[in-house]
Amino acid sequence: MLSSREILKKYWGYDSFRNNQEEIISSVLNKKDTLAVLPTGAGKSIIYQVPAMMQQGICLVVEPLISLIKDQIDNLAKAGIKAVTVNSFQGSDKNSSALNQCYQGRAKFLFVSAERITNTDFHYHLRSLKLSLVVVDEAHCISQWGHDFRPSYSRLGIIKELLPGITVLALTATATLQVRQDIISVMQMKNPAVYTGDFFRKNIFIRTEECSGKEEYIARFIKTNEKRFEGGSGIVYCLKRADTELVARRLNGTYNISAEAYHAMMTPYKRQKVQDMWVNGKVQVIVATTAFGMGINKPDVRYVIHYDIPANIEDYYQQAGRAGRDGKPSYSIVLYNQDDVFLHAVRSAGAYPERDVVSKVYLLLCNQYHISMGSGRGVKAEFDFDALVRSAREKDIVVRSALKVLKNDGWVNFGRDANPQSTVRILVSNGQLNAFVQQYDQYWYVFEVLLRMYPEIRSEEVFINETVMARHGYTTVAQTEKDLKMLSQKNIISYQPKITGDYVVFCKDRPFTTLGMLSQKMYDIPKKACLEKSKQMTQWLLGGKCRWKVIKEYFSQTMQNCNMCDNCCKEHGEMPDYERSAK
Repeated sequence: MLSSREILKKYWGYDSFRNNQEEIISSVLNKKDTLAVLPTGAGKSIIYQVPAMMQQGICLVVEPLISLIKDQIDNLAKAGIKAVTVNSFQGSDKNSSALNQCYQGRAKFLFVSAERITNTDFHYHLRSLKLSLVVVDEAHCISQWGHDFRPSYSRLGIIKELLPGITVLALTATATLQVRQDIISVMQMKNPAVYTGDFFRKNIFIRTEECSGKEEYIARFIKTNEKRFEGGSGIVYCLKRADTELVARRLNGTYNISAEAYHAMMTPYKRQKVQDMWVNGKVQVIVATTAFGMGINKPDVRYVIHYDIPANIEDYYQQAGRAGRDGKPSYSIVLYNQDDVFLHAVRSAGAYPERDVVSKVYLLLCNQYHISMGSGRGVKAEFDFDALVRSAREKDIVVRSALKVLKNDGWVNFGRDANPQSTVRILVSNGQLNAFVQQYDQYWYVFEVLLRMYPEIRSEEVFINETVMARHGYTTVAQTEKDLKMLSQKNIISYQPKITGDYVVFCKDRPFTTLGMLSQKMYDIPKKACLEKSKQMTQWLLGGKCRWKVIKEYFSQTMQNCNMCDNCCKEHGEMPDYERSAK
């Protein structure tokens, strides 16, 4: 068997490991549950990929985003390693093929979402596949005190319940002491080895700048330091999609700086094209919303500029850490004005609307889809956000935040393009169906058409076409759809209408009262954490302490003043060249 260094050289071309990578790999190979908290750019992927290649069986990797899964699979393919994924965005045929490749030993890595792990239908495969290692990437998502809490991650403890002997490796770039404790507890790690890297990035200079003309500042900074950057690129982070377009347009048009916008409302093709152009150096600046950058390994990012105040120190650290992965001098700049400070506080407070507002939005959502008390679980329908905002008479950001709270607490879920074709299943016996039709003869035509057109409906769920049904039933499409929905509400059939856009799924029955419907775990604790983190971010932004020292203390580490931030340089009366010129 090849050693870890031989594996590293064979597949990735490196002669040696960085920092404590080798020590963490040894811990995993010794079958010890391991938590590794390593800064952005420290090479977390290598830490699980190398030991996986040294063992028999499949390495199961849990990721929070499909985009991260795609990047990891593509990167492994470049190394000549087969990896597959099972997810809801690809068809059942592709998912079956991916699993078959795992069973046949043709794939070494299987990437899934946390939602897939908690799906009971997938538990058979968890038990049946020969797994060598389970990796939980972005493990901070487990904790309500983490900066990107995801309820599905908080249920990943099921892995140890199903596979008590499996080795678990949890990876994250940002975890406070509280978050680390939550990860260990939720994942049921037994006497885990815990490794924490140094959060100080000695090649990244941090500064904040209070200014009104942000685009002008960005352009002047870039132009002044073109020679210093030696063709390197940059990222400008904005909170609003509209701002990404505006800033990119102004950098291009007014200042002749090559820039492209990147956000979620662009088509996947356009996003991939922009990302590829930036990675390959054809675009100098990418102006993006904050999700951009996860899983992208571009070493020559010379600067990361925040156009808006980041939500918290974890978000800031992770995004700023995308600069200078090659070890060369790089810069992190946060731009702000007094309006931004006010809006930052407003956004944090609005992230968790008051309980009565959340309850109101939930009830309006139930009424919009005629969900009665004691029913609704499993109902799926097209989602009209604008109609909900109108009926709620609240700002759209308030409604959106309320829906996020409801989703996190397990009341509803959302997605896109769920059912390209409607489905129907009969839920009662033949005798019960006959008795029902005799009592409600207005529905006789529905079953007459269903049984004639889809005879297999007696034993299985079938795809239907409401337009064809209406024609055979000598009625309108609207009446047919109305009758199918009514029969579904009466629990005679299960009817899932076709959906061509956004959809909502009701995950629980509507309660008889909304008092106490929001849990402390999913509402009170995250709300408190959000407000505390917002306050800490503002203090970091406006305070006069060493910025790197504050960041390290936030993550329970200590250091002397860094001399690599604006506050330290002001204190010592020294300013780097680029600082003097940019100002």
